[in-house]
Amino acid sequence: MKKIKGEGAIKKRKEGVSFISLLLLLLEALSLGLFGWEIRYPDLLKPFIFQNRAPLLFKEELVSTSISFFLVGLLLIGGACFLFRKKGLALILNKLSLYLLPFLTLFCLPLFRIDFIEYEHPFLIIFLVIFVVSILFIFGRFILKNHSLPQLFSPRISLSVLIIFVLSYLFYFGYLSILRYHRFFAETYDLTWEHQVMWGIVNLGYLHSSIGDFTGNYLQAHTPFIYYLLAPFYFLHQSPESLLVIQTLFLGCGAIPLYFLALRKLNNHFCSLVISLSYLLHPAIAGINLYDFHSSPLGIPLFFLALYFLEVGKDKLFLCFLLLVGSTREDMIPLIAATGIYLILIKRRIKFGLFVTIAGGALFYLVTAIVMKHYGGGGNFSRFNLYFDEHQSIISLLKTLIFNPIYSLQQLLTAKKIEFLLIFFLPSSFLCLLSGWGIILLSVGLFSTILSYHIPHYTVGYQYGSALIAAIYILSIEGTRSLKQHFSLSLLGLLILLTSLFSNYLYGSFFSKTIGWEFCMKKSTVLKGYEGDVHYYNNWVSRYKRIPEPTYPKKTVAKIKSLIPRRVPLSACYYIGPHFSDREKIYLLPKVADAQFIIADRSYNSIPFGKDNHEWEVIWEEGSLIALKRR
Repeated sequence: MKKIKGEGAIKKRKEGVSFISLLLLLLEALSLGLFGWEIRYPDLLKPFIFQNRAPLLFKEELVSTSISFFLVGLLLIGGACFLFRKKGLALILNKLSLYLLPFLTLFCLPLFRIDFIEYEHPFLIIFLVIFVVSILFIFGRFILKNHSLPQLFSPRISLSVLIIFVLSYLFYFGYLSILRYHRFFAETYDLTWEHQVMWGIVNLGYLHSSIGDFTGNYLQAHTPFIYYLLAPFYFLHQSPESLLVIQTLFLGCGAIPLYFLALRKLNNHFCSLVISLSYLLHPAIAGINLYDFHSSPLGIPLFFLALYFLEVGKDKLFLCFLLLVGSTREDMIPLIAATGIYLILIKRRIKFGLFVTIAGGALFYLVTAIVMKHYGGGGNFSRFNLYFDEHQSIISLLKTLIFNPIYSLQQLLTAKKIEFLLIFFLPSSFLCLLSGWGIILLSVGLFSTILSYHIPHYTVGYQYGSALIAAIYILSIEGTRSLKQHFSLSLLGLLILLTSLFSNYLYGSFFSKTIGWEFCMKKSTVLKGYEGDVHYYNNWVSRYKRIPEPTYPKKTVAKIKSLIPRRVPLSACYYIGPHFSDREKIYLLPKVADAQFIIADRSYNSIPFGKDNHEWEVIWEEGSLIALKRR
């Protein structure tokens, strides 16, 4: 009898309305009221939230609206419970609280529209995103558990969607990259530099540079041996546009091997597709693509291909593409050694992993300590303040990390570096952190970013995060697979899709809230020729509502090009340099050296007037741009 009575009591409790359901319904009503209030007064949100400055009427309406919706929700629930005392009512209310769960996030949405919050309080934005995504994740889990959704993502449809997104990426960013160049927002550091190096391979037979501190053979500064493989394609059209197109092709097509690698490991087309789309939507990929041209980002798709061939058992192709990753630049070579450790710890291939690790370490030593040193440089990155330790060496850095942990944590856990990591990991829902020992792949990217004093190293959108991006998406697949036993892959795919869309909405380019385009520039760049509001992230990244009109008249630059022979030494100002970099000797003003011509911007006072002015004659002048010839 007691047993039967107990079972009845349990059944009765199941039929009742749970406290959690009632609380959710009331909070959903309150959220809806707050949302309506925020939409009505969008301009007052910023002063109200951050300075507590708002008209009294505004505050009174906030209180009255909140109480009203809360009471209405309470009355509706109470009235329903009183009038309809049926067995199904509790079930309806319990289910309704879950079906209306997305309403709980409504009050957050207007806050995302405030640019001030995004750039001045990025931590708040991150927490808001995590809150919204968590609620939607719970909602998605409820829907997938209680409803049989149709199989919308067949192999053919998934592949078709991927190809459409890849093509969209290629056209979109290819156009923006070239438009940025033509409107004189490409920079001497680094497009002039990198283009002259590629031009030197085709016309001089080696990687040549006359820009910056490293003149002569470029191997003293960096080792982009992959340029020799790209040279035949560049030869067809010897212009900076060719490099911008090549970079866009590499980055955009990287989603394809990533998709097939994820499909191989997860056997789920929807989840594999979402991981690939998350890569294309990542704000760092957009920033890298739009910040001139660099060799290290080319290693991202090559790394995806290497890991794909490893997964399908083609070790020779794996080694070939891993070697190509190392050929992009010296700072990508440690990724080879880390991959060897990954083979040991994750794949349990001890001998093969040891071989790859030792080979990667030997290659790094060969390139940095022998090749670069032979040409007058070396693997010492102290010029970038790479290490926060004062002695600027790896050994000294390790000693600081071990024997002075408090100081080390203080340098590592700065607000800007934490923001950088949050923005990097958020699009993939932090799943890479659940990959077990696979996180060894993150070590290379983290080592070259958060250990640095140099702001661009830990700023979203610079090429320095290339190794980190490559590792994040490989390990996101591993992290997703590790959660298969606890969550459905469709649900995990939904989670990644949500965080990717939010990240792109806040910091990216495809679905940006301002339909904005990201550029990574110094402040002086932003303030010239800019139209619209100026925002900074880490004092280096600015967002444009649209690309400004050309800083210099196109006809003027074209005329000056016709007056100056292509291979004559020349000195140019910062944003003109990329357009005249197809020559053996080009300098950045105020350096003149043996230049026969100068192209300068009067607004920057970079013209070498003064006692030596008689050495130069003006050959063209229009607006702020002036061209001079040595007498």
